[in-house]
Amino acid sequence: MVSEPCVSLPVLQPFNDAVEIKKKLVRDTRLDFERITVGAAKSILSKTKVVADNHLSLLRYSKETLEDCARQNEELCHDWRLVYVNGFSVSQLVDFFPHLFENSAGKIIGLSQEHSWFDLQLEKDYYLIDFSGKLGFLDWRSQQRELDKYAQVIGRCPDQVFCEALITIFRSSGEKLAREWSHWGMLRTANRTFIEIGPFGPNGICVNNSWWYNALPRRQVSLMRKFEI
Repeated sequence: MVSEPCVSLPVLQPFNDAVEIKKKLVRDTRLDFERITVGAAKSILSKTKVVADNHLSLLRYSKETLEDCARQNEELCHDWRLVYVNGFSVSQLVDFFPHLFENSAGKIIGLSQEHSWFDLQLEKDYYLIDFSGKLGFLDWRSQQRELDKYAQVIGRCPDQVFCEALITIFRSSGEKLAREWSHWGMLRTANRTFIEIGPFGPNGICVNNSWWYNALPRRQVSLMRKFEI
């Protein structure tokens, strides 16, 4: 069952602090912007919250943002993780790891014929993703209105990034995230329904679609911190 505190609106209020941090960083010069390496991120977030190998790689997030995510992990209902993502499309992920999509292979094939969303790729990078799931019980547009209040610092995690991160974490540690909820993302089919990724059940990752007004407790949002450089 999805716990109410994780999906109610007040959970986004702590991002007021994150917005203030963002304003400060914008005021600072580039020389004052402290770049963080993957290795340093592991010491801030903890090793279990970072899935990346190159410890010397520089992140596009500030030290303040990493510390804010660590604090939210400790004090609030959040599960921020730093994951290296190659930017694969959903189509590529299905080709590479068909055994992880067994339960919805037919559905994916049907959906992929409707729109180019299936082959859309994104840039490879290190992404800060919250895997706790937020804003269930709301329709897609109501979710977006809440997210827009904090658009400087957070947004919906791209569907492809969320899906690849689920697989990367599972292949790295055997841990299945989003087992009881789905991420309602930004990708849309030709008939304008929104793609949802999840749950990651016993038989694999479900890929489905639904109309914006079909709110369900399990249709939630995986948050992503926006890049700062």
